Amino acid sequence: MTFRAGAPAITSAPRGDLTALNTWAPRMRGNEPEDWKQRALLFVDHIHWLWGEYSDQFLDFLGHAEQEPGVLPHFGWIHISRVHGKGRNWVSGVLARLWPGNVASSLDLMSILDDSFNDRLSRCICAIVDEINEGGSQSYQHAQALRQLVTAEVREINPKYGRRHMEYNSTRWIFFSNHTGALPLGDEDRRFFVVEHEGPVRDTAYYERLYRALDDPLFIASVAEFLRTRDLSNFWPGRLPPMTRAKAALIDFSRSEDDEKFRELAACWPVEVISAAELRDLFAFDVLQRKSTKHSMDRAGIRKLKKIRINHVPEIVYALCDYDYWTKRSPDEVRLEINSASRELKLEHMERDDADRRVRL
Repeated sequence: MTFRAGAPAITSAPRGDLTALNTWAPRMRGNEPEDWKQRALLFVDHIHWLWGEYSDQFLDFLGHAEQEPGVLPHFGWIHISRVHGKGRNWVSGVLARLWPGNVASSLDLMSILDDSFNDRLSRCICAIVDEINEGGSQSYQHAQALRQLVTAEVREINPKYGRRHMEYNSTRWIFFSNHTGALPLGDEDRRFFVVEHEGPVRDTAYYERLYRALDDPLFIASVAEFLRTRDLSNFWPGRLPPMTRAKAALIDFSRSEDDEKFRELAACWPVEVISAAELRDLFAFDVLQRKSTKHSMDRAGIRKLKKIRINHVPEIVYALCDYDYWTKRSPDEVRLEINSASRELKLEHMERDDADRRVRL
């Protein structure tokens, strides 16, 4: 198969030989006005307003896309604002003009995840998803698929009309949302830098100035020069995004009722293993048949062990922690752990935690 490295001029390139990617927009590069620094301030100041304390990291992210388009960072961005009309789509418009033909703006994420046709991602340097609010029963499935989109080294492009082919993945992802629960993320997420902007929109004159600049070639050339010359010594494509306040809120919002139940179970159960019968007794008879339950248990670190006989009945047992340790233990050792606390003591621990939680609330 042919590997395309992410730009129209490239049809086949060895790994790392991606310098031709810098030819996407020759009209803009080298044609910047003398006062490009002053002109680019409109863009820079708007980013500083929207991204706040994380604006330098976001500008580095964009500068890296301009300077090293073939080197894919290991993370994307989620920007949350509960108020519409702050000018995030203007940022999208600037990027679409900055890298013409290589930005998938206003991308319908669900169509990419649910449909086999993904040609909008072909030779794409930046994908921008507007107003994402991903919920429903498939939300975690979509989140898993999205992580693959963000970090996969190569992807198969399947156009609706044309032949399938493989491309090196050089797509940076930016998500805009008006909801805290923009996309379900787990505690283990290492793929998204999440920020939130609070406060009202600015006055009409401010946005009129923004959109007048959008169609000014000298302004776009100035932004290109700003990103082309930006010092990226503090930027590392493989750096893990921090646990920002906005990300912690998103993760907390993403947890389902089952997630909370199994996290509490793993934290409060007085022994390190639990039988399927005890789980059914605690929650519901059909709890282990639900697909959602399996995902919640996995996210809580609860993993299935082999069946053992408990009171002469074959029973599945789950490790609440230290799976590698318990999977090597004998049935007698697992039974001993289960029986090391009485049923009354186990329920007392759970009830005590529930009472403490209600007090905290």
